[in-house]
Amino acid sequence: MFLVCVPALLWAQLDASFEKKHTISGGMFMKVDSMSDKRMSFWPEIYGTYESNLSERLAGFFRMNVIIPMSMNIQKADVYGDTISKQYARGFGMTLGARYYINAVMHGFYVGPSVGYYRYNQTYEYENCISDDEFSITSVRGSMVLGYQYVYNNGFTIHAYAGIMLDRKSYAEFITVVKTVPVGSISLLKPDVGLSFGYYF
Repeated sequence: MFLVCVPALLWAQLDASFEKKHTISGGMFMKVDSMSDKRMSFWPEIYGTYESNLSERLAGFFRMNVIIPMSMNIQKADVYGDTISKQYARGFGMTLGARYYINAVMHGFYVGPSVGYYRYNQTYEYENCISDDEFSITSVRGSMVLGYQYVYNNGFTIHAYAGIMLDRKSYAEFITVVKTVPVGSISLLKPDVGLSFGYYF
């Protein structure tokens, strides 16, 4: 449904009679994820967003996320009688969405939907086990958020949003380099929040 509604909304509001404006922004946050068997993952994720106005109050945006493959030892959990010594992830994500601003485009409060696709691998290294666990995860997400963007006189921006996300994840475990075995899938309803800094031009 999101895949149909978001492009339709953007097309319906498209108007070339106004001055084009843009923002570029970025941020970083700690991502927390969990699987079964009490396994928890923590990793840093950086993202960059490009936003452009489509009418006097509507803007569209594209965001790219990159998960940094940094080993995190924040939490150790017993799994099958063993303990996780290291856990890390690597991958990317893409999000496309719309923002309808209450007053003026790219200024102040807005509401808007978005759809996203993530693809990443999670690796768990154990203290006493010779082999490690590695999972391939595909995530398709739909969000609805309320946000606020403040533009300073010099063009720099600060942007924050909060909302709700429906996240559909599919898991597969690596058996060999070229073969994976499906583990299962899960749908999660969870918060979608963010804070970024950028430039308006």
